[in-house]
Amino acid sequence: YGEYRKKDLIEYGVTGILAKSCGLRVDSRKLDPFYFYNDIEFSIPLGSKGSLYEQFMVRQSEIKESIQIIFKLFDNLPVKNKAKEHTLQHLLQECPGLLIGQNIEKSNGLCNLTLLSQGNKKERLLVRSPDFNQTQFISNHLKGLKPFQVHQIGKGLGLSPLEIDR
Repeated sequence: YGEYRKKDLIEYGVTGILAKSCGLRVDSRKLDPFYFYNDIEFSIPLGSKGSLYEQFMVRQSEIKESIQIIFKLFDNLPVKNKAKEHTLQHLLQECPGLLIGQNIEKSNGLCNLTLLSQGNKKERLLVRSPDFNQTQFISNHLKGLKPFQVHQIGKGLGLSPLEIDR
């Protein structure tokens, strides 16, 4: 257990530690930068086969990289952009049926937040957790494993039962 094919990961839309530990460069901070990520240099830790050990090493490397990002930002902390907030309020009031989406990189993968509105009323916030795709993928790879192995895989991916069925 613990080695996965890139083709399968892409097919299921798996992101985060599992994808990175298999060598996929899936990181929204690089692909679709938000906040200050386009202003700083940082690396994406990668593995090759997705074993539990590689998942652990990628997670450890991401923690170290996050600390480096924090140090890089100490001198240049971003200032809150009031114009952007005003623009969002303006869009919500002026555009009926507006759909706004944003991908955010979480520690266990890519989270998608989508805001639906009608005129100036915020109707609905949709959240697509990375746990959903990872659970769908992993469920096909658990056959024949012992309970402790299933537990190790779930913990290694950082799966949260509360986020799986949002």
